Amino acid sequence: MTARSFIARLAVLEGVAAAQTQIMSIVIRGGLPDADPFRFACAGDLRWNRREGEDISEFRARAESEALASGEKYVIFGGFPNHE
Repeated sequence: MTARSFIARLAVLEGVAAAQTQIMSIVIRGGLPDADPFRFACAGDLRWNRREGEDISEFRARAESEALASGEKYVIFGGFPNHE
């Protein structure tokens, strides 16, 4: 294996690793009057509620990291919860 092919293979592996640590966030705004899109989040069968006093950025980070750890590819903020 040459140094060039090793570097190319390493770049591919790094890309795969990076892809596994990213998650897509979808924010649904509108719908119900005065609806806060960051009141809850859903990913697959999982659901997170924003804690009282929790900053939006903290809530997003918590939901995204827990969804990623559970193998989910995306998190939906807002809209209607899965069970409603």
